[in-house]
Amino acid sequence: MLGRPGGLGKHSRRRSAAGAAALTLEEAIAAVPNVTLRLQNSGLSVTNGAVVAWANQGSAGGTTSGASGNNTWETNSINGFPAALADASGEGMTLSGVTGSSLLGSTFEATWFFAERRTGNQGASSSPFGNNVIFGDASGHYRINFAQNSRRLFFGFFNPSHTGFDTGIVVPDAVPYVCAIRFKADGSLRVNLNGVVTTFPANTMLGATTAYQGVAPWINYNQGGGASRGHFYMISSDPVSDTIMDNMVDAMKASPQLYG
Repeated sequence: MLGRPGGLGKHSRRRSAAGAAALTLEEAIAAVPNVTLRLQNSGLSVTNGAVVAWANQGSAGGTTSGASGNNTWETNSINGFPAALADASGEGMTLSGVTGSSLLGSTFEATWFFAERRTGNQGASSSPFGNNVIFGDASGHYRINFAQNSRRLFFGFFNPSHTGFDTGIVVPDAVPYVCAIRFKADGSLRVNLNGVVTTFPANTMLGATTAYQGVAPWINYNQGGGASRGHFYMISSDPVSDTIMDNMVDAMKASPQLYG
């Protein structure tokens, strides 16, 4: 069954502490503990239109590869910086040599960071569980994705239980966005989207009692004829502090290679 959309969240707009020095992206990343996944659009020598081959700079290792020739590298995607472009139905980047359990550890407790731009129809399927995955695995055991065409952030299990939780948080279309999501063993969530924080109380569907059965993870998966451009993906296997989480969002927003 679906979680109740929207109504459970508590929203607040975060403000930086007066006089606090802003961190650079690299400084903010360095403060994040136990980074298992880090895919970043800078520092790569990849030709325009080539199938994505993104090396994981996190401790879990592995390399991404595009599902087909339509999942390609776009060298001038935002402010002269590149992105991984999925622009056709059924596109995804598989992180080879890595399982989901090596990214998240033995529990669901983790913090996810990502910077993307999504454009156009983001999935016409009747299933909210299988479309527009930001993170997930090929068997659908666990996914963070968009709920159909509404662009609402959605946490779901497609296999075997078809259960999920709709946050009600809407992601903008055709413009860059940055986001951090933290979840703890009791299933409580904290989401920072472009500086706006939303918290959700414990949700047993997301609890540590359900083992993550990760096979090779999917990243930046696209369906429905739209386009998704991925600039940055990072996972910490820790539920990091509010300060670390929010500093990362501030630094991602301030980075021309991620947000503009």
